[in-house]
Amino acid sequence: RGEGIFEAFRVDEGAPTPFLAQHAARLTHSARLCGFDLGDAGLDEGMAEILPHLAPQGAWRLRYTVLRRDDQRLARLWTVGRAPAAPVQITLALADTRIDPHCPLAGAKTDSRMSYQVARNAARASPAAAPSAQGSRRLTTSSALMAAWVESSTALSGGSNS
Repeated sequence: RGEGIFEAFRVDEGAPTPFLAQHAARLTHSARLCGFDLGDAGLDEGMAEILPHLAPQGAWRLRYTVLRRDDQRLARLWTVGRAPAAPVQITLALADTRIDPHCPLAGAKTDSRMSYQVARNAARASPAAAPSAQGSRRLTTSSALMAAWVESSTALSGGSNS
């Protein structure tokens, strides 16, 4: 049906992000805007459920998704994987696509991501996303500004700031 909200964050060495309270508040806000009754299925309760299943070593990327089923009940889904290494370089590419600030769901983090995909595709077509000798690149989007950036996994050659 396409009705879902989510939060994504890191767990490092068995400890959730120090910003977990902000993620929980945003999930609750998204639920309210979308008419979801999370009941006892908020992020804090979900973390207590998933943390024991993670190896305590290393960095993990978690995504907690809440979907509304046809019968109006909520289904909860965790997606877990190793967190990628932090980028060495970021190149910003602003997209022409903008979010309508008057849309009642503009502040919700939902699984309706078409405008973000359009922005990402535009950034991929930009010169900043072209393959280069600097190494592989990964494209990420920012929901707040409809900006997309290209992350390079290797440092630029020709100098150092250390």
